[in-house]
Amino acid sequence: MKKRFLIILFTLIISVASVFPAYAASSSRLVDNAGLLSSYEKQSLEDQLDKISEKYSFDVVIVTANTLGGKSAEDYAVDYYVDNGYGFSDSKDGIIFIVAMREREWFMMPFGYGNTAFTDDGLMSIEDRVIPYLSDADYEYAFSSFATLCDRFLAQAQKGEPYGETKSYKDPFPFMKYLLISLVIGVVLALITLSSMKSKLKTVRPQNSAATYTRDNSMEITNSRDFFLYRNVRRTAIPQNNSSRGGSSRGSSRGSGGGRGGRF
Repeated sequence: MKKRFLIILFTLIISVASVFPAYAASSSRLVDNAGLLSSYEKQSLEDQLDKISEKYSFDVVIVTANTLGGKSAEDYAVDYYVDNGYGFSDSKDGIIFIVAMREREWFMMPFGYGNTAFTDDGLMSIEDRVIPYLSDADYEYAFSSFATLCDRFLAQAQKGEPYGETKSYKDPFPFMKYLLISLVIGVVLALITLSSMKSKLKTVRPQNSAATYTRDNSMEITNSRDFFLYRNVRRTAIPQNNSSRGGSSRGSSRGSGGGRGGRF
């Protein structure tokens, strides 16, 4: 009886141990199936994603894959996000960033509140700042930049000012620092220039007229002639009555639940 109890207990322990890692991996906000990151980079990036996600109650997820397995990048992103239970609240608030190495494709897909915080312009801005690093194989910096931008865009949306609607996000610029540096450099260059000019003017004396700089009888006019060069003509157009006007419109490429993707 005791032996049977130990066998059952041992079996339960093995079952729990085998299930727990799978659950932990599926719930991780960083899944590097393509092996693009070192252990240190993975840990640092996962901590960054967890901190942002808990701060805003909004899942920020990054997944790398060897291949999309025949799916489109958009379908892969949606399926992975939904199947692995990501998202806060009933609206599954969050965003997932997929990178597939064989197809060299990427896709960003917001969910729930993500469609408010990440507008079309916002996703384009993230693309401009992140994808060049993917192309250069600087994966750690690309993913870290994505997480940082998500943090800033979420903070801006939380204030009721989503990127692209009321104002645009701009990278912080140390204005006063560079202003002081420019002033110092300008003053130094000005002093050097003035000192150089002053040293060249030591032999110059003021003159009362321009006669000093001319030679007597140095110019003699032997022939003169008048030429007609041009005339000015002004014309005024008669206004025409034209009531037709041309124009163009551009719709959003991202509807509700849409995202943005491409190749790198």
